[in-house]
Amino acid sequence: MKQLFDFTRVADRGEFWTVQLITAVLQIMLLSMMANAPGAVWLIVIAILAMVIVQLATLVARIRDTGNNVLWVLACFIPYIGLVAWIVFGCLESKKS
Repeated sequence: MKQLFDFTRVADRGEFWTVQLITAVLQIMLLSMMANAPGAVWLIVIAILAMVIVQLATLVARIRDTGNNVLWVLACFIPYIGLVAWIVFGCLESKKS
């Protein structure tokens, strides 16, 4: 569990896409529950933010695994280009050591 929040590790393609898929599905489920549980909105928001941090940590680990500078993560925050960058870094091959 602690490994998911670690920004200093590396992640292969399989781990990256697994984390992205699981957190995206969980976020969609939590967002749909938000409408039916107005009293638990803050708890749901905190859970979604935690998952966003996990996604970012995995993206940084994936960028590090491809041999690129981790500052490339900033490109993922540019509208429209960010989604493409996210997918490209997820698909690149790992750096051969």
